[in-house]
Parts: sequence; C-alpha cells; structure tokens
Amino acid sequence: MYYKLLSSACVLPKFQGSDPQGYVPRNQRTLSMVFCGTMQRRLTIVLSVLLAVGGVVYAADWVQFRIRGREALGIVPVRVLYAVQQKNGKTEFLFRPPEVETCANSLFLHAGYSPCWYLRRHSERRIQI
Repeated sequence: MYYKLLSSACVLPKFQGSDPQGYVPRNQRTLSMVFCGTMQRRLTIVLSVLLAVGGVVYAADWVQFRIRGREALGIVPVRVLYAVQQKNGKTEFLFRPPEVETCANSLFLHAGYSPCWYLRRHSERRIQI
C-alpha cells in the first residue's frame, strides 16, 4: 500500500544494459539510487509504526471507556450564542443560557460523545444565522 505511494516519489533513471525487470548491477548503481531505496524503506517503516501505535492507543482508550461504564461520561457547561448578520454588515450576538452537554472522559470520540478535554477548551458554540 505505502510502497506504490512512495515509489512514485523516487523516479530512477533507466540504465543501458539493465534487464527488463529493472535490475541494475551493483557497479552501475548511483548514490541517488541507493539513497532513494533506503528512504523509501525507512519512510514505509515509520508510517507503519505510527499507524500501529495510533491503532493501539485508540483501542486501549476504547477498552478503558467501555470498562468504566457510566463513570466514563462527564458533563460540561457550553455557552451557545447566535451570530446574526445584519444588512449593514454588522453582526449581532444573541446569547442563550448555558447548556449542559454530555462528554466522554477519554482521548478520542466514543459513542457519539465529544471528549471532555475538547469541550472544556471549546466551551462556546457559535451558530451563524
């Protein structure tokens, strides 16, 4: 999967005398050919490791969320305001009383609930009208 993506980034020149499969004898290889192959392998390994670590972290967060049950949910007050665009170009803000929103005490979004750490940082919801 990654190999096709990365192989398009390294276009190697064709050498005379190379066979149809693209094999180049060791004495005809250039530094760019060796470097390009090495970088492809390293980038493929790094991307694979990052993807695997991300999957493991998400899975561990999901398991922790499921084990904790109702304790995994929290509440955060969110202030809602309407931004009404007027004809003269000004914006009028209409404030509603704060609403309590249910959130998940986790790193990622689970069961349709936003993470509490995200809602605490974004405690104001602006609605354009």
